[in-house]
Amino acid sequence: MNSKIFFTAWNITKRSIVLAEHLKAKIITYQIPTNRFLKLFNYPFLVLLTFYKLIQQRPRIIFAQLPPFQISIPTYLYCKLFRKKLIFDTHSGIFFPKGLHQRFYLSVYCQMIKYINLNIVHNDSIFNRECLKNTNSIVLEDKIPFPSSVYIPNPNLKIVVICGYGGDEPIKEALNAAQLLPDVNFYLTGKSNKLKNISFSKNVQLTGYLKDKDYEDLLRTADIILVLTTRPETVLCGAYETVGLEKPLITSDTQTLRKYFNKGTIFTKNDANSIVEAINITRQNLNKLHNEMTKLRKEKVLTWEQQFESVTKILNG
Repeated sequence: MNSKIFFTAWNITKRSIVLAEHLKAKIITYQIPTNRFLKLFNYPFLVLLTFYKLIQQRPRIIFAQLPPFQISIPTYLYCKLFRKKLIFDTHSGIFFPKGLHQRFYLSVYCQMIKYINLNIVHNDSIFNRECLKNTNSIVLEDKIPFPSSVYIPNPNLKIVVICGYGGDEPIKEALNAAQLLPDVNFYLTGKSNKLKNISFSKNVQLTGYLKDKDYEDLLRTADIILVLTTRPETVLCGAYETVGLEKPLITSDTQTLRKYFNKGTIFTKNDANSIVEAINITRQNLNKLHNEMTKLRKEKVLTWEQQFESVTKILNG
């Protein structure tokens, strides 16, 4: 472990875990309650706790995963007070504010990034935003997280739907598509509490939250992986996981996703009939899409290494 480099994240993502492992960095992470009322009181506590932890550990370089915006407060203060290096790994959610308070956070963030060592974003669509001009920002895609896998078809088509149950995920539409395809087995990952009052067909299985190894094993047994979003200018962690395993991918038809996943992928509108059509096209071309995804994986590995050189310069400078 490199004790001089720390990752700070609340509700840490797979992207940050993989990047921290690559750098042999220590991770400081805490869970944010899902209840809105508890969040209101939890954020000040986490700000103080994170700041205390940083002072206690005295890292030389800090990566902070945003959002939430509030994690920028203790990391920014620590680095300015002790003249340490600060790198924001900014996920696209921060650029799509909901409500006045999040618009305020975005405006403060846009000023704050002018005074940090590096700001990382995940795709060119975000990078070209006006507020990032004349800032020390770069694009760094997700690092491919898994070793490649051998494709072994299932007797009945098996589709894994990667879910975080966020507001941008058309989960109901995926469930409606499953109802129209009774011969296909669907597995929905993640904590499914939000589906308590929603009925779904017998060919749908909710896996609940899985440990990392169990989650990877599930993805490896899939014929197709389905990852959807209604949010533009967004790349999806689940899509990179799919590339890592060289599985055929079905994802939402956005300009950003078309650019970054231009092989081994079928794009769909976020309605049940379109999802069904995409599944039928994919099942007819499984071997072709698998071969394309093998090529895309090699391209992504090389691209990430080239992009990461800019981060290396900051770390060693």
